[in-house]
Amino acid sequence: MIARALIVTAFALALAWAPQARAEETVALIWKGAKKKADVESLEPTWKQLETLLTDGGVVVAEGFPTLVQSNTVRGLKPGFWVWVVGFCPADEGARALELLKLVASDAYSREVKVPAKKLACPKTEDATLQADSHEFKLSKGRMLRVLTYEESSEPEGDEPGDSYTRTHYLIALMDKSGALLDTGDVVGEERFSGDVRQGPMGYTCHVSEFDRDESGVVEFVRSCSATVAECDSVVSRDEVTRFTVSGDSLTSKELRRNEQRMECGED
Repeated sequence: MIARALIVTAFALALAWAPQARAEETVALIWKGAKKKADVESLEPTWKQLETLLTDGGVVVAEGFPTLVQSNTVRGLKPGFWVWVVGFCPADEGARALELLKLVASDAYSREVKVPAKKLACPKTEDATLQADSHEFKLSKGRMLRVLTYEESSEPEGDEPGDSYTRTHYLIALMDKSGALLDTGDVVGEERFSGDVRQGPMGYTCHVSEFDRDESGVVEFVRSCSATVAECDSVVSRDEVTRFTVSGDSLTSKELRRNEQRMECGED
C-alpha cells in the first residue's frame, strides 16, 4: 500500500509540474546591453528608426517594449548588465521574432529565461513580410548598404470604387561595421496599380530593371513602368531612377526620369 501511495503521489506531482515547466520555456529578445545603465539608456533614441522598419514590414512590438531591464532581476540572464528587452516570447515563437529583429539589428540575440506567464509579450509576426533582399553593397570602413523588402497591397471593399494595388518596398539601410543602423532610404520597386477610372487615375505596372552601384559609388535603382490604361498625351512608359549616395553617416537620394513616352493623340 505504501509503495502504491508513493507512485500515486509521484504521478500527481509530475502532472502538477508539467504545465509549469512548459510555461517557463521562454526566451528574452535582447536588442542592446551594457554594464552601465547610462550607456544603454543613451541608445534609446536610435530605437525609433528600427521600430519604423519593423512596423513597415508588419512586425508589431508589444506596447511598453523595448523595456530596460536589470539582468539580475530575470532568471536566465547573466547578472551585472542592463539590457533592452524587445519581448518575452514562448520558445516556439521567439525564433521567428528574433529572425526579423536581426534584419534591422544584426547584433540582437535571445536568451532562455524564466518569467511568469503573465509577463509574456512577444512581437506579433503573423502579418510580417519583411525580408532580406539579395542585393547588398559593401562600403569602406566595414560599412554596408543592406537591402530589405516588404509587401503592401490594397483592394476596394465590396462594390465601392477605389484603388487596387500591390507594391514591393525596398528599404536601403546604411549600417556601420558593427551592424548598427546609421540611416535609411526607401523606394517602391515592383508595382501593379489599377484605379477607379471614374476618378481619373490610370492603371500601370512596374518592375525593377537595374539595381547596382556605379564607378562613383552611387547606388542606382531603376524601375521600368508602363501604362495599362492611358489617355491622350499621358505617359505610357518611362524609367524611374533613384540614386542613393552615402556621405559620412548619411544616405541621400535623388529621383529622375528617363526614356519617357506619351500616348499619341488622334487627329480630330
